[in-house]
Amino acid sequence: MVAAKAALVAWVPAMHGVPVFQILAAGSRVNPWLVLGYLAFVPLQELIVRGSIQGALERSLLGEHRVRNAILASNAIFAAGHLHVSITLAVVVFVSGLFWGWLYSRQHSLVGVSVSHLLLGLTALEIVGFGVLE
Repeated sequence: MVAAKAALVAWVPAMHGVPVFQILAAGSRVNPWLVLGYLAFVPLQELIVRGSIQGALERSLLGEHRVRNAILASNAIFAAGHLHVSITLAVVVFVSGLFWGWLYSRQHSLVGVSVSHLLLGLTALEIVGFGVLE
């Protein structure tokens, strides 16, 4: 994320002068209510998407690619739920969700998936400043 933001700042003229770490920008502040909401909502998202949808699909689909298909389908649903914000966010959510879907399929636990989602999400949204929560 940091490398991507640094590349955007260096190569996209509209982003020249934008700090790589948004949290360090003058006048920047973290909205504690948004962070608390995110901390509460991420485990719920993971419970619904991985625990319910992906888990049910893994158990009900047939064939040797059932896990892969369950990950793709559950992430398509998850990404579609973010289209109201932007197509770019939906694509980012889909791609990052592939990692979390794979992680869930290996661990069959929501703890690691939720912690990873929280850490990466807060880093992207609040620290680096790819935020859509403002």
